[in-house]
Amino acid sequence: MPLPSRGDAERIIRATLETLAERLQPHAAAHVAAQLPAELGHHLLQADRFEHLTVEEFTERVRESGGD
Repeated sequence: MPLPSRGDAERIIRATLETLAERLQPHAAAHVAAQLPAELGHHLLQADRFEHLTVEEFTERVRESGGD
């Protein structure tokens, strides 16, 4: 499904990467971030905590973060 705007796509990408950062251990998040362009990778380095999440919890966090 196409998104209404580039801004919407950027918001969803940001929310997804920031939520992913919460799911990954810091060294893994840094490794993934290094594989992405800097403007995307930095979202993976913003997490201040690490916790295990189920897939359902992950998608709910993305929604709550503005990736709805």
